[in-house]
Amino acid sequence: MKNRMTGNGYFPALLLVALALWGWGCTTNAPTAGNRSSPSTTGKLIITSEPPVLAVTVTGPKYWRASTTRMELAGLAPGEYRLQSAPLDEFAPTETTVTVRAGETATVHLTPQVNPAWKPSTPPAVPAAPATGARLPAGFSAVGTATDPASGLPMRIRCDKIAYELVLIPAGEFTMGSPDGEGMDEEHPQHRVHLDAYYLGVTEVSNGQFRQFRPEYNSCDFDGKTLNADNQPVVEVTWKDAESFCVWAGLVLPTEAQWEKAARGGDGRKFPWGPLWPPPRGSGNYQDATTERTLVGFSGIPNYDDGYAVTSPVGTFGTDAPYGTRDLSGNVSEYCADRYADKYSGRAPERNPTGPASGPDRVARGASWYSNDLVDIRVAHRVKVAETTQDSGTGFRGALVVSR
Repeated sequence: MKNRMTGNGYFPALLLVALALWGWGCTTNAPTAGNRSSPSTTGKLIITSEPPVLAVTVTGPKYWRASTTRMELAGLAPGEYRLQSAPLDEFAPTETTVTVRAGETATVHLTPQVNPAWKPSTPPAVPAAPATGARLPAGFSAVGTATDPASGLPMRIRCDKIAYELVLIPAGEFTMGSPDGEGMDEEHPQHRVHLDAYYLGVTEVSNGQFRQFRPEYNSCDFDGKTLNADNQPVVEVTWKDAESFCVWAGLVLPTEAQWEKAARGGDGRKFPWGPLWPPPRGSGNYQDATTERTLVGFSGIPNYDDGYAVTSPVGTFGTDAPYGTRDLSGNVSEYCADRYADKYSGRAPERNPTGPASGPDRVARGASWYSNDLVDIRVAHRVKVAETTQDSGTGFRGALVVSR
């Protein structure tokens, strides 16, 4: 699974840039090998941006070029070009001009700003089922006195058997998956989902907690860096191991929908901390400068350093997550209960979906300490895993559904 964590995938159209040319030498076609002029009579334009993926229109047809750092347009007729980013989702428009000269290269960096007035579209609401009295099962106790007004349930509880805290995710709707033109095929179609209230582990299950179930268990190490401290997340477990632990502890694995709602929240976040890339400092444990310095063959997220070469103690990162969970993005990817399907069913709205009834593979969600790519770190990203997979970047967290 290491390769899929560090792949070079991308998702398109974070930024749409229209280049309008006026004055001398105007052309109506994107430069191609068939119509490009001599290099001595044309110029080159290099466009960089943050977010880093561009879709560029050159006076007409769209010209696509994906890169993690920049786009190059060669064979441009000399003249003045206007670059304008169209408003898209949470990004406000920006505009600038650049002059392209024969035999020279012009460089422009665009930094689209978040539009403070932007709000994700919200389809019609699905009526929530009326709340009734619900009680915690034996072996669970309330933490603090705060309760959910709709259900009367405690906002935080503890699984007494393993000293594991869970937070209530209130009943309601959220938008699941990626919109058209963004993300990977398996993240579509985007749709609205209603979930009843449920509890999700504040942290990933640690080695120490898992060893209460299997006392001799060892998560091993990675290139000499330990993954086996009591406070690090348990890894190198199979999906079956995770399920067996949850049954023993009185928990369940979360469904995909439960995992994504906890990470995305009701405001449609692209990342648990919000819309911006790269991650703000302290957002999560990813492949970073420390990993790059410590391990051979790794390349960290530029200008990001979380201080850990491999897994960090559970609960270290993620204070900006919508409902108070930690490390939903980063540290380890997490097994979900669902069987894997290539696409979502497309039924909308859905209530408490649990995935396909059959299929050989399961789903893992969330980035890990391997991840250095905004594609993997988005909350919509999903990965197919075999039930027998064991990986130094994959673990799990527990969930609890309280019957009414």
